[in-house]
Amino acid sequence: MEETQKLQHDSAITLPEKPLSKPKEEVILKSQGPPTVKILGKYARNAKHTDELWYYGYMKHTEAELALKNHGHFLVRRLECDENGPYYVVSVFWLGNHYHFRIQQTANGQYFLNRYYSSILFLFETIGDLIWFHVEYKNKPIHDDTGIELKWYAQRERWFIYNEQIMLECELGKGAFGEVFRGIYRASIMRSKQVAIKMMLIKTDITDDHRIRFLREAQIMLNIKHSNIICVYGVCIGKDPLMIVMELAEGGSLFDRLKKQRGVVPAPHEENENYAYEICAGMAYLEEKPVVHRDLAARNCLLTKSGHIKIADFGLSALCKEYQEKERTKIPFRWTSPETLMTQLYTTKSDVWSFGVVIYEIYSLGKVPYGQIKDGHQVRSGIKKGTLRLEPPSAGPPKNLDKRFKDKKWIKKMAIKHGIKKTQ
Repeated sequence: MEETQKLQHDSAITLPEKPLSKPKEEVILKSQGPPTVKILGKYARNAKHTDELWYYGYMKHTEAELALKNHGHFLVRRLECDENGPYYVVSVFWLGNHYHFRIQQTANGQYFLNRYYSSILFLFETIGDLIWFHVEYKNKPIHDDTGIELKWYAQRERWFIYNEQIMLECELGKGAFGEVFRGIYRASIMRSKQVAIKMMLIKTDITDDHRIRFLREAQIMLNIKHSNIICVYGVCIGKDPLMIVMELAEGGSLFDRLKKQRGVVPAPHEENENYAYEICAGMAYLEEKPVVHRDLAARNCLLTKSGHIKIADFGLSALCKEYQEKERTKIPFRWTSPETLMTQLYTTKSDVWSFGVVIYEIYSLGKVPYGQIKDGHQVRSGIKKGTLRLEPPSAGPPKNLDKRFKDKKWIKKMAIKHGIKKTQ
């Protein structure tokens, strides 16, 4: 009886009388009367639910709905909501609507969906047992009014990578919420490759918003395929730590390469011209997608072993033509246009401004924009008012650089040289 009372209080799931017009993070099923509790045996096909093909790991409801396209298909995902840690949600596509059911847990650690069959509440020892029970017994819908069943799981996307497929080697860098490592990705038993791994730090103050921002970068980059943009192979979202697995650019950053050119005689104008062209080609591709990068700088342009550009760091990027920043956030203002500093509106045109600043970096051999002024507030104010301008670097660029970018013959020559099929 105590267990029955606890289950009634734990009732966490209500389904509205009408189909959901807007996506809900969870649907609450109301129960009527105390149930008879029945604990069922083993149905799971794997020891851990994280190894099941229907488990998608950390995912918001909007992303789950994009993955669910066929009637009766479902997936199980993880969310972080409170001090109790992660909880799990079953997302289902049924008769043209998406539904999200939170998996409940008793005080004894058994799982249930708060669904009674003839006043019987079935409990399961594992999430895997619960899910496979509903898949195998089609006459037991997870909700009476709608008759929702778990017919079959949605095929997991190719970008899903198990944490166990990744082996970390050495740290390459560190930020506020993540670290970047060099490592090995075992794509299969016979195939592995050197990669860069961006790993989210496991900290007590990490929230769902931090996870969303971390994974947004991967979501954008998975839609990008260009020879001058870093490639993302996949994402580890099944369990902590979350990781983005991407192409390894062994040549380091463009910023570091430019600093090494200082004092080199004669100045490597052709090499720098190639950098400018390849960044331009990559940014033209992003404009087509459209993607607003928002953080283009020499430090975020990486180099392959052979010296070709790979635009990276899409942590601030947005998959749209323009993006209105609504929160006060730290931005790279020395690379930001006056209009954006005033309105916080980012467009492909603001990326063009940043590209101009990168050209300055290239031909000044890595000098900090407006580096003669140390006071950041003064720099920001000067850019907004238009009273602060970048002085042309003494080492270039060539006077005819702007004409070359408009010369179709020169563009074709550069495209052939760099293997770029389509340029702007």
